[in-house]
Amino acid sequence: MKHFFLFLLLTILPVSGYSQKINRQYSFHPQEGGNVYFIHPQKGFSSSDKEAVKELVYDITYVSNRDSATFIFSYYTSQVLQATTVRLKDQQGNILYESPLDMMFTQPQKSYWQQRAQFRIPYVLLEQIYREPAPYSITLGGKRDIHYNMKNSTWKKQSGIIYKIFEVVKYNR
Repeated sequence: MKHFFLFLLLTILPVSGYSQKINRQYSFHPQEGGNVYFIHPQKGFSSSDKEAVKELVYDITYVSNRDSATFIFSYYTSQVLQATTVRLKDQQGNILYESPLDMMFTQPQKSYWQQRAQFRIPYVLLEQIYREPAPYSITLGGKRDIHYNMKNSTWKKQSGIIYKIFEVVKYNR
């Protein structure tokens, strides 16, 4: 009997340990112009900069017949910092992608400012970035730069979930 429970435990644990529930992490809307995938807001990018008062929060929207995705994010600073560019960098500091930003809004929130911006990124590159074992960093550029990084443990979980969503996209083309 002990052996049966040990066998059962060893067969169930690996499956539950590696499977990730992604159904609450994204929305899927079929449309005539292509399926719309919306990756719900994700956290994990923080900054040691004294101007940054909260984590950067982002979401991703992708329409299946397009070659790029929209990366939308909010960042929170003690003073207004309307960023004009974004740079995604790998762990060695190499620029993976750089783009001008489209500022959506800037508004006061309690004792800080919330700013929301977006940029388009090639979908193939986005997929590639989320396959990497190490997280990328985000640098917002304007009158001054603010750098955001993610812990490796957070990246491992988050990239796994997002890449699984990219697999859903692939199988629904």
